[in-house]
Order: sequence, then structure tokens, then C-alpha cells
Amino acid sequence: MLKTEMRILSACAISARCFCIALSELHFDDPLSIVLIWEEGLQQPWSRIDIQRNVYSITVGRFDEDSEPCFVAMSDEGDVYFLDDRDNRREKIPGAGIHSEDAVGLGSLHVIRNLSGRLVAAGQNAQVYERKGPDDWQRLFDQRPTTETPGDMIDFSTITENNKSGLLLGGVLRPGYQRKEDAIAALKAGNSKLYAQLVVRNRRVNAGCLYSLHDEHWRNIDLPTNSIVRDLISFAGQQIFLAADGGLLLEIRGDDEVGELSAGTTTEPMLSLTNFQNTLFVASRSKIFQREGDDLAEVLRDVPPEFKATVRLQGVGHMLWLFDSIGVARFDGTNWTEIEIPPELLRPTFRGLQQPQ
Repeated sequence: MLKTEMRILSACAISARCFCIALSELHFDDPLSIVLIWEEGLQQPWSRIDIQRNVYSITVGRFDEDSEPCFVAMSDEGDVYFLDDRDNRREKIPGAGIHSEDAVGLGSLHVIRNLSGRLVAAGQNAQVYERKGPDDWQRLFDQRPTTETPGDMIDFSTITENNKSGLLLGGVLRPGYQRKEDAIAALKAGNSKLYAQLVVRNRRVNAGCLYSLHDEHWRNIDLPTNSIVRDLISFAGQQIFLAADGGLLLEIRGDDEVGELSAGTTTEPMLSLTNFQNTLFVASRSKIFQREGDDLAEVLRDVPPEFKATVRLQGVGHMLWLFDSIGVARFDGTNWTEIEIPPELLRPTFRGLQQPQ
């Protein structure tokens, strides 16, 4: 496990023998991510790439039709890096980000996913982009969804697809901030109704949200809880499951009706969903559950005990990968094996690893 202040922010496995992680200390004025790729079977399995951004999300994709699949890393500013053997190509999603020269005030991006061969990215202010080709990122819809209270912000952190309604996007609805001075001015002006609205708005808290986007049309899908949506998965192309705060696993049933399946045995946020050997597995901060009917059963109790901040749970072939903020482990159906990260890989003055003898 890591013996450093750096933490794993994002991760992705491409096979049972190869993964990519991005580590950072999240310095926003001077960002740096150390991206590590590990490929079992090579004489030197580790490689390192330094990126002067905070890498928030990693997936797998192709640069073009003639390219082999490779890891695709995305920063919060909308920089997209194709990490292949020939070159580390960089693209920029136009308008995205906060500090980028081309930022238009929409905010940062949080997630990139490969959905049936197309790369889709999403983030703050309901930004959603699709890659149409090399260096050709297009915003899918310029209008953000309407909210019940004007000024509220929608932040997407997870994406999946639904054959019936295009994209499904989940995350958090953040109440719009109202200045205290505005409420005082309304009270002095005798506008008690406006005063009450402003006071109530400032007392609202973040809540989960779920939207579908299809043919430039947003639809809000009501949730039975205010819990923030952390992950979405289209399971076997038929069922849609949601992981949420409060230990909740939710399922979309029928015409976009969302029902609770189980609160499991934990109140920890459910953070990551995956399909492993045709079974739904769910990870909270420190536990892994398996779906059994409408219930969740805690399984795989021999997870490394120090792992208490799940970044991603991912089933690939016969292997289940667990990426925690401080380390990486994989489960082969019988045992967990932690992948030790050489400390010298994370040194600022890194000059390469010695070849194993």
C-alpha cells in the first residue's frame, strides 16, 4: 500500500493482467498526476507518465479505427490523454474546465466512460460531451436540465446507457447559493414571501439526482431517496442499478420507476458497481457485497483490512479488481492478492526502475 501523501484518484483495468491508476495530492494551483500502468508478464511491468493535471477518470478506448485499445485518462479540466505504446496523444474538450484557457465557466469534468465504443464525458453544470472522432469532442446538448429551484447546480459523476432512453447520468443536485444580504434586503423591504424562500433555500442540502438524455431532451427521473448517486451500471444490457449513499442499492423498474433493493448491512456510501462472473457486486468504502435476489450479502471479507476508501471495483474476465485510495488488489475467485507499488515510482526525482534480475 502507499507510503506517501499521494492518493489514487482514478483507476481502470483493461484485462486480468493489466491496469492503470492515477495518483495525485490534488493541488489545484500546481496540479500533478502520476499515472502508472502495470502489465503482468513483462520483464519490467511498471511504466510511469507524469501529467500536469489532476486526472479524475480513466477508461479504455481507441484513438481511431486502426488503433489498438488503450487507456484513456481525463483531467478535471477536460484534457484527454490516449496512453498507447506509440505516443501519448492529448486532446482537449472545448470549453470544459475552470482554469483552462478555453474554459467558458461551466466547471470541471468528473467522469469519462466507453459506452458501446463511444467515449462520453460528463461533469459539473450537467456538461455531457461525446467524441465523434480524433480531436472532435462535441457537447451533446447546450441546455442544462431545468430544476425545481432556479440556480441549483447539477453535477454528474457517473454515466451509463439505456437502450430505451439514450444516456443515464447520475450525481448530485447542489442548491444554488443565496447571499445573506439578499434575504435581509427582502425583509427590510417587507417582502416576507421572498425572505422565507431565500432562507429556506440556504438551508437545503445536497441531494442525489438522475437524468436521462435522449435526442436533446432531458428527463428527470425521481428517486425514492435524497441519497447522492455514486455509480450506475447497465447490467447484462437489461437492468439498470444505482449505488447511492446510506448503503443503498437502487434499481430502475418499468417506466423509469426507481425502487430500493436493499440497504445491506452498512450505512457507508455504496461507491462502485460491477458485473463479475454474471453477478452484480457492489463496493462501499470498506466492504464488498454481492446481490442475492433483492438483498445484498457481504462477501469477500478477506479484503486487505487497510483498504477503507474504495475508488473503483471492476470485474474483468475471471478477475475482480479493487482499487482503493491507498492500493490495488485483485481476487481470482479464491484469494486476494495485493499489487505492491514500488515506492521509488512515486518519487519526484524518479529516473526509472531497475530491471528485475
